[in-house]
Amino acid sequence: GTVAVSRSGRHLAELGAGEFVGEISLLDAGPRTADVATTSQCEILVVSAPDFAELLAIPHVSRAVIEALCARLRALDARFDD
Repeated sequence: GTVAVSRSGRHLAELGAGEFVGEISLLDAGPRTADVATTSQCEILVVSAPDFAELLAIPHVSRAVIEALCARLRALDARFDD
């Protein structure tokens, strides 16, 4: 399915199948940085903080998370350049 990501009512992104949300709070135990709402029917996998830590011990998983975070940061940065 698809989800819309927003903050303070401002649309930030649309995410689709295979993408993830909530990783920042799992990494630093801080508050959420955005809101997420489904925009179509979704199948969602919930991963606990301990399970997420175990997944990050797998090199290709941690690399994928880092690459996704970098891509999201670059996309937000590009929005400020416009």
